[in-house]
Amino acid sequence: MFGWFRKKKVPKGPVEFDAEIEVAASTEKFFALLDFADPRNAKRELGHSIIEQGGNAYDLVMAFMPDAVFPITDIKRVPHSHYSYRCDIPEGFGALLFTRESYDIEPIDSDRCKVSMQVVGEFASELSMEEFAHEVAMLSLGCENALTKLQAHAEGGLEAVRAFEELQAE
Repeated sequence: MFGWFRKKKVPKGPVEFDAEIEVAASTEKFFALLDFADPRNAKRELGHSIIEQGGNAYDLVMAFMPDAVFPITDIKRVPHSHYSYRCDIPEGFGALLFTRESYDIEPIDSDRCKVSMQVVGEFASELSMEEFAHEVAMLSLGCENALTKLQAHAEGGLEAVRAFEELQAE
């Protein structure tokens, strides 16, 4: 009976999100948007900085947060078909510790592809269930937005991404 008032524990281990989308762009074009080593990377084109650290490591600095450095490590890179990386989240940016993002890109025809995204995120363990639910919802929304922005970028360029961002701000 007294167990009713105990604080529920947050599930241990990572949280996983999967999404899939068709994109009116070639696998090569979409892959370039993901690849941190490519000058056509979406983050670079949007004005953020990617600093190569050598090998498969990069530092991402978002234009709107110039004091925060997000370490990125490529996990697997298969040109035009698979790209995965880990992003460690700096302290002070919520309860998310890191994400592992993985993209599988399959051609449908020469100028169309199917993109499957999987994001695994790990959260700090001291969260309440309410905080955990909020953090999971925020990560889920962020994943959906990121994939939609990549689709817009691949299909319509920077103008399409800017239009999407304006819609989000309203």
